[in-house]
Amino acid sequence: MIDAAVGIVERVENEREVQRAKGKVWRWNEKRATGIIETEDGSHVWFGLDSLGEHKNFGDVALDDSVEVEYEAAQQDSHDLRAVKVTWP
Repeated sequence: MIDAAVGIVERVENEREVQRAKGKVWRWNEKRATGIIETEDGSHVWFGLDSLGEHKNFGDVALDDSVEVEYEAAQQDSHDLRAVKVTWP
């Protein structure tokens, strides 16, 4: 039973096709704790509080912060890309 559950989780993670990129915080709405990262190739990736992890206080996020983002193709508001994890180098 546990092996089957692990297999399902691995399959879902593989299907998700998480990509990685460097970029900058392009927009940030502190009241909503959401923002947009513009990657080096010009793509816009939506991010929310849940993608910041435990190492960043959302009150410390600032426009033009350099970040690394792991993201997936997923509809979020008017954006086609959604952050899974955002880190500050």
